[in-house]
Amino acid sequence: MRVAVTGASGFVGRHVIERLVAAGHDVRVLSHRTPPGRNSGITVVRGGLADAPALAELVRDADVVVHAAGAVAAANEATFHRVNAEGTRRLAEAARDAGVSRFLLMSSLAARRPDLSAYAASKKAAEDALAATEGLAWDALRPPAVYGPGDRQVLIFFRLLKRGIGVLPAGDTARVSVIHVADLADAVVAWLDAETGTGDVYELADGFRNGYTWRTLIDAAARELTIEPKYMTPPQGLLRVVSHGLRAWARVTGGVPFLTPDKLRELRHTDWVCRDDRFPRRTGWRPRIALGEGLRATLAWYQARGWL
Repeated sequence: MRVAVTGASGFVGRHVIERLVAAGHDVRVLSHRTPPGRNSGITVVRGGLADAPALAELVRDADVVVHAAGAVAAANEATFHRVNAEGTRRLAEAARDAGVSRFLLMSSLAARRPDLSAYAASKKAAEDALAATEGLAWDALRPPAVYGPGDRQVLIFFRLLKRGIGVLPAGDTARVSVIHVADLADAVVAWLDAETGTGDVYELADGFRNGYTWRTLIDAAARELTIEPKYMTPPQGLLRVVSHGLRAWARVTGGVPFLTPDKLRELRHTDWVCRDDRFPRRTGWRPRIALGEGLRATLAWYQARGWL
């Protein structure tokens, strides 16, 4: 198939592109720069989600669009909405106008709780914008926390763990699902092969029923690092003060804080478990990478590159 892909320079997008090329698809990507890694088998369209001519060129003659681009961290609510919601709307309309047959949105499990954060609200708004685009067959994937080689979002937890500190952002009753990025990329290919596009939103994870506690996740990583960490759950009040302070400092410096009040609410939410089994039943996809195996490969990748 001719597959148009956004998010080529992102963590998930890079893995999706590699998997699509390996599966024999003709891949065209939207990017301001040449994506890192091996680029044989792909065509690069220079531009971004606000660039109408670039979007038109990206989707021209495409069979399918895979929209993996998005802001996972931003300085303000308006940026999340502009990139995640409005960017999806523009791309969906361009795809419809070009006669693209199907559209897959890489959403987030956070969209299940849009009240928690601007990021979650923008991801839900992206799904709503796609649903409002008449004449376009679409589906959306809602992965939970995605980990694997190249990920920077959870790197701070691993760096603290390497120093013997196991941070538990929520209590022992909180549970989360995870998925390895390679399994997520495989899910995209499975969706293409299954020729679905019925306006469904699928939650998918690594198949571990009822998810993990934070302590279980950190224990698994600690075993791979041969570390016996000292666990700590920072007081909620302290974390709130720190998150507000980091956000205020970012406004002064123009940076993007790694912890905001919104992100804190997401981290402390007690139920990020995927319980949806429709996607495997409809596509035949199954996650292959168990937590221990995935963490072992991820941590080895970090260490080999001096990230950890």
